[in-house]
Amino acid sequence: MEEIKKLFDIVGNRKKTGYIIAFSMFVAAIEFVGLALIVPYVSMAVNHSIPDNKYAVYIVNLFNIESFQEMMIYASIFIVIFYLLRLLVNLIYGYISLRFVNNLRHVVMSKLFNHYAYIDYAHFVSRNSSDFKKTLLQESLNTQVIAKSMIDLISEFFILLLLIGLIVYVDWELAVVLGVVFGVMFYAVTFLVKAKVSNSADERIEHSRGVHRHVDEMLNNFKFIKLIGAEKIKTTSFNENSHGLYRVNSLFQLISMSPKFILETFGLIVIVAIIYYLIQSNSPESLVATLGVYSVAFYRALPSLNKIIGSYNNFQYFKNTIDQIDEDFKIKKEHYLLIDNMNFEEKIELINVTFKYQGADEFLFDGLDVVINKGDKVAILGKSGCGKSTFADIVMGVLKPDYGYVAVDGIKVDDTNMMAWRKRFGYIPQEIYLYDATVADNVAFGREYDEKRVIEVLKQANIYDYLQTKKGIETMVGEGGIQLSGGQKQRIGIARALYSNPEILVLDEATSALDNETESLIMEEVYKLSADKTLIIIAHRLSTLEKCTSRIVLDNK
Repeated sequence: MEEIKKLFDIVGNRKKTGYIIAFSMFVAAIEFVGLALIVPYVSMAVNHSIPDNKYAVYIVNLFNIESFQEMMIYASIFIVIFYLLRLLVNLIYGYISLRFVNNLRHVVMSKLFNHYAYIDYAHFVSRNSSDFKKTLLQESLNTQVIAKSMIDLISEFFILLLLIGLIVYVDWELAVVLGVVFGVMFYAVTFLVKAKVSNSADERIEHSRGVHRHVDEMLNNFKFIKLIGAEKIKTTSFNENSHGLYRVNSLFQLISMSPKFILETFGLIVIVAIIYYLIQSNSPESLVATLGVYSVAFYRALPSLNKIIGSYNNFQYFKNTIDQIDEDFKIKKEHYLLIDNMNFEEKIELINVTFKYQGADEFLFDGLDVVINKGDKVAILGKSGCGKSTFADIVMGVLKPDYGYVAVDGIKVDDTNMMAWRKRFGYIPQEIYLYDATVADNVAFGREYDEKRVIEVLKQANIYDYLQTKKGIETMVGEGGIQLSGGQKQRIGIARALYSNPEILVLDEATSALDNETESLIMEEVYKLSADKTLIIIAHRLSTLEKCTSRIVLDNK
């Protein structure tokens, strides 16, 4: 029940869920009535006479029925109409319930995506991105199975109670015996495999995580894998996890389908036993009617038991999904609002900044003090691993120091002005991610689209003339910008960074993957573009930094 509570806490809509469950119970009652009507109808047809009870007498008087044939006509019409209405009700319920469980997945996936978008960057870099992807795309889908299992379990249990009530009404002693027998069988086929299902659930999570990670690794490093001939290693690792996933899923599916055959076999044995019992204890005249009650009850009870067991096992197998989603919702989010503006007229200061990544043993920075003046062209130097990119992230407000703070013109960057501060930056990383869309879409990158501004920044980045030989700003770049050269991708990255007209440009190893000639051309353009801007450059090649006006050397040793 704790997992169900967590799911409701995530999704909400308790009232709507209650309505769906109530509707499912109404449908269950309709199903029960439909089955219950068959017994007297068949009994009347077999005995070829109108039943001698108060209900039959009431119907005869109400419709002025004068013969058995007339009674059968009315009864047949009534049953046909009832079953047509039953069909309509079931279709309506199916549509509503399917919309409900699919909407549940939509709600979970949307909330997860929105949550991931606002988690702090420090936590994001501490996790494997494939784990986020797996939870977002696969585990959210499993919530549908959980919700459907919960609804089925409740509605089928309600049907089972009604059927038990019917059997108790006919013969309470036999009902008690059957209740005990089926209770023991239910325990045997459900709780005895509970541990195995739970273990399979844990294995499913691990193998599924491995499959997603290997897919990401191959797709993101396809060229390198080809180059070093690592296809066999990667496919072997993937196949191991895929085989493990297939194995645990097959085992769970076997466990899920086994109750159906066990119950059908056991149900037949019970029916035979009931027939023998009735022959020994009842008169032949009442045998057909009594046996009809038990046959109809068992006809519907066995699928209900099967669904209850299957729903319970489904819940056990996928309940880890709820725990995983719940854990991701506990990841710390940023809560910055554009409350105060942030003016930058004089300087940026890092004051007593102390920082380390999650899980790290030592601080990357311990009491770091730095001043960057407005308009400076600053080179960030240091050995690999000394924290150059981290330094830039702290300056931009992407990472928050554990102690100390960043101040702009003497004003501390905090929750009230963080968003305004970030908007003043243009960031050009080493790897420019271009998605499979037009150049214009990649430059605007989700911001308000301004065609004139797109053309302007592409001209500033010195790539507009080249695009005119293609389809202009509507040129498709391909997945990851595969249809462009490294220098062209970098220029689009520069255009993207310039689109919002930032005051500060940050280049984080932005030209390290380029040849010397291309790098020299691009850096020449960057220095021209940043004539009236503050420029922060992280680079290994000294030629890249030759026009910088100041240098900051980091050494965390």
